[in-house]
Amino acid sequence: VSASASASAAASASPGVVSAVVRRGVGGEPVMLTTSAAVHSGASGGAVVRAADGVVIGLVTSNARRGGKDGDGDDVFPRLNFSIPSRALRRLRLAAEASGGQDDWEVHEAAFEGCLDAYDDDEVRAVWNLRDPGGGGERVARSRL
Repeated sequence: VSASASASAAASASPGVVSAVVRRGVGGEPVMLTTSAAVHSGASGGAVVRAADGVVIGLVTSNARRGGKDGDGDDVFPRLNFSIPSRALRRLRLAAEASGGQDDWEVHEAAFEGCLDAYDDDEVRAVWNLRDPGGGGERVARSRL
């Protein structure tokens, strides 16, 4: 289930399944989730929630797109989207809990940068750019759309 809310719209939830867990290397840590829950414009930052127990397993970042030149005429596919696994955001959550709800931005900023460090390597960057992490810069798969 994907859940989101914005200042201009009511909260919403969309059913779906986690269709892939992309890992760093064979059996490594999850670096991306793909889901089939409908995620529309403005829903980035929403939670991906395991329906069985309500546990947040990811944070929605973007939909799949087939773009036109310079972003003109982009086709958006709301039922194919990408999320950051919760495990990758763990340092940020722990820092927020440790601050006891206080606005200690230095602590939060350091934790956020630590989360980003997990994504600061060529293999993970290739995955998020839908390229072969083994090198060569080739697309992982060609779309049939």
